[in-house]
Amino acid sequence: MLTKNININHQGYTRSAYMKVADNAKFAIVLLHPTAGTGRISASTGGWTAREDISILAPDGLSFDPSSERTTVNTTCWSSEQESTINRAIDDVSFLNEVIDEFLTYIPKDIPLVLVGHSNGCAMGFKLLVEGKHKDLFRAAVLYAAPWASKKEKLNIPVLYMTGDSDPIRPLVGGVKVETPWFTLISTPVMDTVEYCLKALDCNKNADDVVEQDHFTVMTWRGRQLFEFVILKNQGHHWPAGKDISEKAKEVVGPVNCNINATTMAVEFLDKAGVFQL
Repeated sequence: MLTKNININHQGYTRSAYMKVADNAKFAIVLLHPTAGTGRISASTGGWTAREDISILAPDGLSFDPSSERTTVNTTCWSSEQESTINRAIDDVSFLNEVIDEFLTYIPKDIPLVLVGHSNGCAMGFKLLVEGKHKDLFRAAVLYAAPWASKKEKLNIPVLYMTGDSDPIRPLVGGVKVETPWFTLISTPVMDTVEYCLKALDCNKNADDVVEQDHFTVMTWRGRQLFEFVILKNQGHHWPAGKDISEKAKEVVGPVNCNINATTMAVEFLDKAGVFQL
């Protein structure tokens, strides 16, 4: 197994990414962290680094204003065309293009490449799937807790989109004023993003299957590619990985359902979508 930091000079800033290349990886992920996160932290807290069958590229965003000192407010983010990242001068698509180029030199050419994004990283993931240089290389996408804020275009890969029903930052309903440590927003309905995904994948409006479980509801569509929308019950904005978080963190991101492991659910979805058989 190889682990290292990749450093790239981009737009006058030193950009970095955590990389882990597993010896016998089943697939590889490009992991985009949420606001105020880092790639390495998301890889660890999400349970990705604990798996020996996954190679990981986990880049770091810059501060909202990278020319100023990093603070609790001026924290890491992606130029996803949402909230305070609108018209941000940092071109994160081109940065991600470069760092993925380097990652591809370390992994086998035939290994499935999957995009994973959480929160601001989820919104950036939608943007990368539309505008990124490597959009045709991704075999699937797993996205959690953010709207599709960039251009709406066709997709041709399986997509798993998840959200928590108790998320105070991205509530299910629209029109709610949300104040966070980093920005204030008026929420958009989560179903708006689901409908964008349905259109992008040429799916019918009504789900083919709806399965109610104790801790989540799964809605499945089979269009040009498989699409699943999962509502996680009693779950907030934090990526659930079967572990609790501090009470202080819950004041910002809401409750954590320790019976849910979104990383395990993501791998099960990829298997169901046939990603490993391609």
